[in-house]
Formats: sequence, C-alpha cells, structure tokens
Amino acid sequence: MIFSQPTKHGAGIQLYGDYQDFNSLRQTVLDLSDGPVLNNGADESVLGLAYEVRHAYEGARGPITVSFPGIEPTRYFFFRTLWPVFLMQIALLRWSAGY
Repeated sequence: MIFSQPTKHGAGIQLYGDYQDFNSLRQTVLDLSDGPVLNNGADESVLGLAYEVRHAYEGARGPITVSFPGIEPTRYFFFRTLWPVFLMQIALLRWSAGY
C-alpha cells in the first residue's frame, strides 16, 4: 500500500511504500515513459520519478518501520518531492496512459 503525507512546511509530498509497491510503481513509470507520447524531453521528467522511487526502495532515502493495529511491523521506504514537480510528472503519466 502506497500512502502519502505533505512535507513539514507543505511545499511537497512524502510518499511511503514497501519494496513491492515501489518496485511495481517504478516498472509502471518506466513502461508509461517508453511510449510514443512522451518525447522531446518530457520523458526525462517522468524518469526522474522512477529514479526517486528506485533510490527509495534501495534504502538510500532512509527506511522507516510502520506498525498498524493487528498487523506485524513492516519496513516502509519513502521519498520526498516538491508539489509542482510531482504534479507535472503525474500529469505526463496520465497523458501517456490515456494515449
């Protein structure tokens, strides 16, 4: 399960997920960025998201342990990004998926 929260001062978003979540997200981003829609440098912006996700699940961004009631503690990874960058990347991915 991927979940998020705003950063401390609200300038960005912090995304959390376990290894399988982020691995699947990275593969989806890579698949969507490989289409004919994203060209002329737009794919590089989207690949920046894949880069952050990969570094997060490799542990470079500092994993945390999260425990929910009734479930054993799980190791979650996270990364931070600014809202304008994240929203542009999501818009490009939606556009590519719709094509």
